[in-house]
Amino acid sequence: MNRLRNRIDSLDAEIVATLAQRFEVVRMIGQLKRSDGIAMMQPERVRHVREHYQSCGREQGIPTDFTTRFVELLLAATCAMEDEIIAG
Repeated sequence: MNRLRNRIDSLDAEIVATLAQRFEVVRMIGQLKRSDGIAMMQPERVRHVREHYQSCGREQGIPTDFTTRFVELLLAATCAMEDEIIAG
């Protein structure tokens, strides 16, 4: 059992590291949007991200309700970050 729990801990660390990388890219996008005068909200991109997560989740056998809640939480956090960056 400890071996499996250690594997979960390792996977969790990988998930956090990947999220940190994603947030760094979001920061860069926010800075580009600010410098280029681009609106934060890009509805087509948001739709694409939602659909992409749902599709990937289904392919991996992740419960749809989890994927939905996760992507909404992620989008809310990244949109808030972009808002702050764009606002200066």
